[in-house]
Amino acid sequence: MRSPAAFSMWLLGWAGMVFGLAVDSRSVTAGALANLCNAAPNSLLFGIGRHLELLPATNFGMLLGSLAASLFLEMSARPSTAAGYRWPVFRRIGFNLACNLAMLACMALAGCLGPAWAEALGLQWGTATMVAAMTVGMTGGMIATAISFRLAAELWADVAMPAPRSVQNSLTA
Repeated sequence: MRSPAAFSMWLLGWAGMVFGLAVDSRSVTAGALANLCNAAPNSLLFGIGRHLELLPATNFGMLLGSLAASLFLEMSARPSTAAGYRWPVFRRIGFNLACNLAMLACMALAGCLGPAWAEALGLQWGTATMVAAMTVGMTGGMIATAISFRLAAELWADVAMPAPRSVQNSLTA
């Protein structure tokens, strides 16, 4: 990954996901969770719903981990007394929440497709391959969000409206 912020967000999000999976595995065995992916219909919305229902700590851990990385990096990058400090934090939190939604959707998609991919690769579907598929899905969600936000920023720059005349006049006066 190109930026330490993205890597930190990925690493802490992954660590939160794995820790949450360990917590979730206390109430449902990892084998049963892996079999859930086999039993689920190939519907992304159904997969996301089941993922949220059966893996709440996994999802919450991923959210907290990546959010903590974002906030820590934001707090360490700018002093808290800087003017306009709150807006970059809110922008990063908005990106982080969008990224977490994309990671969740891609993890559920990877869970739905994981058993078929494992079979095609000659792998046995189990806990390790499930965690690998979730990691691939989480990473894919981050990449998709980063690309989407980058494209949106470039499009926004192309269509950005000029400042109102009152602002332009006050700047030239």
